[in-house]
Amino acid sequence: MARTTRTRAIVRALAETFFPDLRRIIKPNDAIDFLHAAIPSVYCDMVLLDGATWDYLERARKKLSKASIRMATAFSGKRDGVNLFLNHLEKPN
Repeated sequence: MARTTRTRAIVRALAETFFPDLRRIIKPNDAIDFLHAAIPSVYCDMVLLDGATWDYLERARKKLSKASIRMATAFSGKRDGVNLFLNHLEKPN
């Protein structure tokens, strides 16, 4: 059995949380939110998302936690997430 890539694993786990009901019509905005979460979570260190998309990403993170797959640190635009995101950006490496 071939091993999967980190990108495929994250996209699959995120798709399972984003689109659990395959009978639901996927709107263009759903696809944009999905890609806005999937691609940066693989290739970036941090990502700032709206509240619902952040929740989907965190659910995917839980699904992948046993596999030790690295994902971007995600911040929610709700509550104090923007300030936390900006503070995290200012931290020296």
